[in-house]
Amino acid sequence: MISEAEGCQKPDRRMFEAALEGMGLGRDDAGSVVMVGNHLERDIGSANQLGIISIWRSCSHRRSRVPAHADEVPRYTIRTQGELPGLLAQIERQMARARHNPALA
Repeated sequence: MISEAEGCQKPDRRMFEAALEGMGLGRDDAGSVVMVGNHLERDIGSANQLGIISIWRSCSHRRSRVPAHADEVPRYTIRTQGELPGLLAQIERQMARARHNPALA
């Protein structure tokens, strides 16, 4: 999503809602979507507020590495891009188990 085209910027939830809509998804689908970002407030906090699965890439030394509040605590953290494929596979397995056994959700 391009903020100028949307008329808003992250952390505005409209950016994330527009992204969902752009993928043909609704707010009810947010729990099946992953956001990978390197900014705790703009990326992780906003994703968490909408129920999107948040993955924080803790690589930036220019940005805060400590969540300012509970909304900014990522569900998952990676330190390198190479960790992402394995983590996505793990998330997919967890989602599949939860579909087969709703008590795990």
